[in-house]
Amino acid sequence: MAFGSSVSGMFSPEKLDGVLALIGGFSLHLTLGTLYCFGNLTSYMTSYLRHHVHPNIQYSDMIWIPTLATISQVYLRLFKSTVSLVLKVKA
Repeated sequence: MAFGSSVSGMFSPEKLDGVLALIGGFSLHLTLGTLYCFGNLTSYMTSYLRHHVHPNIQYSDMIWIPTLATISQVYLRLFKSTVSLVLKVKA
């Protein structure tokens, strides 16, 4: 038990590990789900931005959002792996 074994209090180590696994799974699903669903959301986002922000926004302008999200995920993964090496986290 990696993280849960050092925590005492209201949760048992097994229950804490389960909660942490659920939080990790939820955040992974949220991250990947946004990238996969962006094609469906593009039309709504573009029309909202046309109406409220700038009338000349086109669908081709919106392609940068998932591109930048993917690029930022790559760099954040590199950063997180460096932090885990520095902190000596074991999987």
